[in-house]
Amino acid sequence: MIILAAMVVCPPLLGVAVVRRSRKWWIALGVCALVVVAGIVIAAL
Repeated sequence: MIILAAMVVCPPLLGVAVVRRSRKWWIALGVCALVVVAGIVIAAL
């Protein structure tokens, strides 16, 4: 469920990060992407 939520939140987060150009938005996007990738890796094992 957390992976699904992260996959839904990542695209809008990317849009906000590009428009605002603030470091905190890029960090939030990185954490979100990390959650998605970690979930995919765990599911593959």
